[in-house]
Amino acid sequence: IPPPPPPPPPQQRRDDIVVVGLLGGSVAEGAKPFLQNALANWFAAKGRPQRPVVLQLATGGFKQPQQTMILANTLLLGGEFDLLVNLDGFNEIVFSAGWNPRDNFFPFFPVSWDKAVSLTNAEFLLAGQIGVLRREQARRAAAAEIVPLRWSAVFGLVNRYRREQIATEIIQRNHQLAAVAADYNLEKHGPRGWPRSERDLWPAAARVWYRGSLALARLAELAGADYYHFLQPNQYAPDSKPLSPEELADAYDADGQTRAFIGQGYPLLQNFNRDLQGQGVNYFDLTGIFADHPETLYRDICCHLNIRGYELLAAEMVRLMEPALRRRSGESPARSVSPLDAAR
Repeated sequence: IPPPPPPPPPQQRRDDIVVVGLLGGSVAEGAKPFLQNALANWFAAKGRPQRPVVLQLATGGFKQPQQTMILANTLLLGGEFDLLVNLDGFNEIVFSAGWNPRDNFFPFFPVSWDKAVSLTNAEFLLAGQIGVLRREQARRAAAAEIVPLRWSAVFGLVNRYRREQIATEIIQRNHQLAAVAADYNLEKHGPRGWPRSERDLWPAAARVWYRGSLALARLAELAGADYYHFLQPNQYAPDSKPLSPEELADAYDADGQTRAFIGQGYPLLQNFNRDLQGQGVNYFDLTGIFADHPETLYRDICCHLNIRGYELLAAEMVRLMEPALRRRSGESPARSVSPLDAAR
């Protein structure tokens, strides 16, 4: 019997489509249908025959270095792109410098890594032993009610003695499990020596975000794609939007940690504007795109937008990507020197 054919690779380039990969976290994930629609409108308005295809590479909670890893993996599997779009910034600050260190694991592990690796081998062993003991405890308790065993004084004495032993062993195993769970473990907690103080965490998170963008730009260049990086807007970015009464009531937590995280971290990301652009990256800070929009655009206290907010965001992204879209649609000749080469 011949072996089954290999699975088809991810999306390949074709003359009739423009393949756009969208990277980032949940805001990027939510932006996908709006970006697809905005791109389709652009191609239709310009009378271009190509059809845009936006591929969802964004997932809620993703943060650098996950964007870089997912792109590298997709390219290794045979994926091809004309444009790569990265919309991020929030998770890199809030999780890498905020929640991950609070939960005592490596800042640059994925979100909720401690839950994904909840038990080490030693913990699994002790948890299994506790489970076996609890099953035996339940069987012996049930046996004590069976006729005629319940009438046997000898059986009752032996059974009660063993049940007391089991209860003691369960307590001992639980103490051992708590001690093992508190021990340092590389798989769960990550490498030792990572920044611990807030003073060091914010710059470290910003640098990883910056290096991740440079890595994505290099990968995109090797894959023959244009790369665009957008710093996502957020209601807690200082002076970024006049908030409506509805947003103040439902989409703004003045006393929450997220507001403090963004206030500390976003300026550090914005400080890399010139560095990224100087390295030839098509980088744009979108934190101010809602500065003239007093209407309600944010729908929760985190970062997510309503329909109108996503429409405005997608329209601005397409406007900024227009030079690449013109080249990819054949309106202007392909460039001979990439921005990265020119920067170098």
